[in-house]
Amino acid sequence: MTVTTWSAKYLDPYEISDQYIDILIFVVFLCLNAVVGWKYRGKTKSFKEYAIGDKKFSTATLTATIVATWMSGSYLFTILEETYTRGLYYINAAILGNIVGLLTIARAVGPRMGRFLDCVSMPEALGKLYGKQVQVISGICCVLQSIGYIAVQFKIMAKILIIIFNYDSPAFVYLAATIVTLYSLSGGVKAVTFTDVLQFFTFGTLLPVLALTVWNNLEDHGQVAAMLKSNPHFSLKEVFQWSPEFVGMFVLFSYYILPELAPEMYQRVTMANSPTQVKHSMTWATFICSTLGLCVAWIAILVLTDHPGMRDDEVVPYLVNTHVPTGLKGFLGVGVLALAMSTADSTINSTAVITSNDVVAPLRSQKEGSLRAAKIATLFLGAFAVWLALYVKGILDIILLSACFYTPVVLVPMLLAIFGFQTSKRVVLMAMGTGAVTVTAFLIIFRNADSFFPGMLANLVVMLGAHSLLKEKGGWQPLDPTSSLALERAARKKAWRRRLQALKSFKLTPYLQQNLPVQESLYFLFGLYALVATYAAFYTIDRVNNPAYPMLAMGIYYAVLPITTALLTVPIWPKHVRKSKFMAYFWPLSIGGVLFFVGSCLTIMSDFHHMYMMIMMINLLITLLVFPGFLAFLLVFLGTTAAMVLLYATNQSAVVWSLSTLGTLEFKTTYGLLLFTSLLIVLFRSKAVYQQLVRSYELLRVDTTTAKQSFVEALHYREELLENIQVDKIEALHTIKQLQQQLEDELKSATETQKLDIFKKQINTTGKKLQKLIDHMSQALQQAQTHLHLVVDNVDLSALLDRVFSVLSKQEARFPYQVLTHQNSTQTTLQVDVDKIKQLFVEGLYYAWKHKQENYPVTLSIEDTLLGYPIASIQDYVKKVKALQIVITSAKTLPEQKDLYMGSTDGISVRIPKNSDELPLMENQQIVDAHYGVSTILEEECGITQIYVIPVRVREVRPQTMDLLHTAEGTSTLGTTIDPTEQELIGHVQKTTRVDMVLFQKAIQLAKKYHAGVTRKTGEPFYLHPIAVARILLDYTQDQDTLLAALLHDIVEDTKFSLARVALHFNTDVSKIVDGVTHLDSRLKSFKRVQLSMDENIRQLLGIKDERILYVKLADRLHNMRTIRAKSPKSQQNTTRETLLFYVPMAEKLSLTGIAEELRRLCTAVLDNPK
Repeated sequence: MTVTTWSAKYLDPYEISDQYIDILIFVVFLCLNAVVGWKYRGKTKSFKEYAIGDKKFSTATLTATIVATWMSGSYLFTILEETYTRGLYYINAAILGNIVGLLTIARAVGPRMGRFLDCVSMPEALGKLYGKQVQVISGICCVLQSIGYIAVQFKIMAKILIIIFNYDSPAFVYLAATIVTLYSLSGGVKAVTFTDVLQFFTFGTLLPVLALTVWNNLEDHGQVAAMLKSNPHFSLKEVFQWSPEFVGMFVLFSYYILPELAPEMYQRVTMANSPTQVKHSMTWATFICSTLGLCVAWIAILVLTDHPGMRDDEVVPYLVNTHVPTGLKGFLGVGVLALAMSTADSTINSTAVITSNDVVAPLRSQKEGSLRAAKIATLFLGAFAVWLALYVKGILDIILLSACFYTPVVLVPMLLAIFGFQTSKRVVLMAMGTGAVTVTAFLIIFRNADSFFPGMLANLVVMLGAHSLLKEKGGWQPLDPTSSLALERAARKKAWRRRLQALKSFKLTPYLQQNLPVQESLYFLFGLYALVATYAAFYTIDRVNNPAYPMLAMGIYYAVLPITTALLTVPIWPKHVRKSKFMAYFWPLSIGGVLFFVGSCLTIMSDFHHMYMMIMMINLLITLLVFPGFLAFLLVFLGTTAAMVLLYATNQSAVVWSLSTLGTLEFKTTYGLLLFTSLLIVLFRSKAVYQQLVRSYELLRVDTTTAKQSFVEALHYREELLENIQVDKIEALHTIKQLQQQLEDELKSATETQKLDIFKKQINTTGKKLQKLIDHMSQALQQAQTHLHLVVDNVDLSALLDRVFSVLSKQEARFPYQVLTHQNSTQTTLQVDVDKIKQLFVEGLYYAWKHKQENYPVTLSIEDTLLGYPIASIQDYVKKVKALQIVITSAKTLPEQKDLYMGSTDGISVRIPKNSDELPLMENQQIVDAHYGVSTILEEECGITQIYVIPVRVREVRPQTMDLLHTAEGTSTLGTTIDPTEQELIGHVQKTTRVDMVLFQKAIQLAKKYHAGVTRKTGEPFYLHPIAVARILLDYTQDQDTLLAALLHDIVEDTKFSLARVALHFNTDVSKIVDGVTHLDSRLKSFKRVQLSMDENIRQLLGIKDERILYVKLADRLHNMRTIRAKSPKSQQNTTRETLLFYVPMAEKLSLTGIAEELRRLCTAVLDNPK
């Protein structure tokens, strides 16, 4: 072989214009990285988020950033140069060793990382176990290891620029390093991660394209196979013979198989949200890294085939200048730059975090690192690494040598801790020192860079030995049964038990019957395909003129015809035959026999003709689509094996000859890749189908769980209603009995004339009491029929619609249509029960599609409108709020929109479903009613039109109290405890008034019961507020109803105790006073309450003629002003201005001088001294 030396050629001046294209590609790529880094920098809330993010990264994103971090620019150069010069010695050691090392991290280390995932770095994890000294030592070793690595990546940037452009200037290196440093500085690990994703796609696309380009440039592809056979470095027999090269390969392999959690890789692991995500992302990263590594090695093999005999430093320049045209040179440079930048940014970020958190913070006695220190460290590391890469050579070598201390000093105790070994601080320090001394000794005495292995061994021996000799506490810790690894193992054991049980109970016939096609047309289609594919093969065999197996060919010719004919006619077979055991066996045997037994025979008989090789590949894909994986591969194996055995027995020489002539290397490679990728598509398609079934099952499970929970809540609610009704019924009957006794007593001494008057009076009183009971029962009935509990939250309207259509897309099988959406609303945010409104959209759309009578699409229209609510307590007033009109229809035209829809608080007429299909309409009506909206269902010839009108902000009309109706009643723990304020009020009432103390005590106990567990902003129990209001009123009135209303004035507004129950337990006057004081519009015949704004409440008070209401309102405001300092400054100012403008004049008008003066004094104090 003639060996020639290649020398770098320089660009011709006329080629400078072409070079601008490559430079432009470089600049665009750098700008794109800057934009992505800036866009995804996010707003960092804490040092931990800056270091490892918010742990919301997807598995795909984690995989991409792991690959981008692992595949460095130096790794690319090393694979190219070392594979070219050392062949399998390097491929076996580095690429295969890396696969083992990454798989070890994925499958052994990752699942055990659960307790360390909250640590931002490896030194922090060791520091939590062994103290600050170990943390600082580990941090320094990590920084020394990383800073040289960063400089190497910048050095690669400079080197690729020289090779591609002959441009020996640091300008691009400065620019690239500046961009990397700035987005690492601004956004922390989030910005680094998303730029890593961009860089991953860049070099992940470039490397296969480069390999294909070099392959196409080879004149004779057969040279590759010839070179692999003749070159001893690619001979397995030569490589695995004992030799110095073999020893070197073994040492290098030993290094690469170590699960070396470098600082930047440890950071990537801790970005995961669980050990399971670590395992999955690292497993995928292993597959991708090994694929890309083998791709680079293949490029080196192609270059070696094209031009052998070069030095290792000549490989990359020759590759670039010989095989890479203008334009692609720029992309190649961008790919190498992406490799270097993705590793450099990850290493800069992780090292800055370690510097701040594990070196600076412990020395300053801080709990964790600071963002400021991390950002300063980022700037310093970026600048120092550029300086090392461009201007310092000797120091760079020293820095790279100092990196040898990381693995022997830090990695051993960390891996032992991950695998459950823990010892004392002094043992760890002894082991670290021993590892460092051993490395130093080997570097000085033997001058061997492979000193890491003796250093690791020394660290391990000392750590285990010293722990045993010194009898330290700890040792190998048992696996926590609640850890993710233990739970995963337990789940795996259960899965194997299920498989074993399934194997024991396996019955072939039912299994095969389960895998029969659901659609009988599949039999016909398969029969047609088998007929065409088989008989087309005979023309192929004739063309290649193979004279072997004439009898076998004839047998196949006549045997396939009845089988395919039978399959073609299956749809017309008798039903009992199609469902019989015969079909369960006939179907798989037909596929295995025709596709693989006959197919394999014809493939071999055609001397592996490329057409029939393609047919066999299609056969395999069809089988994988029709049958489960295990059964499909079993049929492939049995059919192919039977064909080979039969052909070998018939004509041995022909089989041996045929199997040895599978075509050229290009043929094998092309069809091998086609088959491999096709299998991946089919397998992932099967997995996607399985995941779709899992999602559908999960949706069904959630729906079922929700339905069960609603049913349980309904049962509890029913029991509560029955209990309340029972109590209130007893109360009413007890009152009626008292009235009866009172009537009997009065009749004893009354005249005949007086008796008639007494009868009339008592009948009237009893009727009123019964009417109150009826009103309360009516409210309870409404609650039982229509009331829903709402969980109100704000939601973006567009986001809500996206969620609706996301649910519909997951239910594609039950919802196969498109919706025409007219979103004309100006509202962007809704305040509603998000889940219930989402349900309204989903169920309404599905119902409209299912019941449309003509071929019209389903239309969803959202328009702005208004909702109005008549307020009984304000004469001739309608409360108007912004609303959305939602129309779901399959009609040709939309219904006419109204400017104002009148809402009702008197209950709704729910559409009683005729069948189960109409249940969604009833549920939607209940959802709209719960939101105080209006619903209309129009049955038209072309389908159903649903009109739903809901308020934009439901809390403007539906008070939060309405959502307390489904909660359990409070149980007061204060029933036997009497506060001094309460005791003082009771004593004062007894002495100065003629109030019925039984009713008064009853009112106090109701306030304590229903306000139980609630505190005011002052910190005192809430029930003391109505007691304080009642105490204020005692100085101005002794009216019993007013004092009772004072004790109960918040019970309707803030709890689920209704106004009807107030009337039932006391009297109508008390309920009227309470109703006037609250910020709600309540009605005795409806359980619904309407929220009033502050202005509406004042309008309500202005129209009140009963002074007792105003007395309670003023006393309530006075106590609130006495405790106003517990509110926010803004709330204090608003309340004070309202008090001066409205309540002080009201008190003066009612001649309540004391209240007016105190209110004015309190307001002045707030305005003069705001807090």
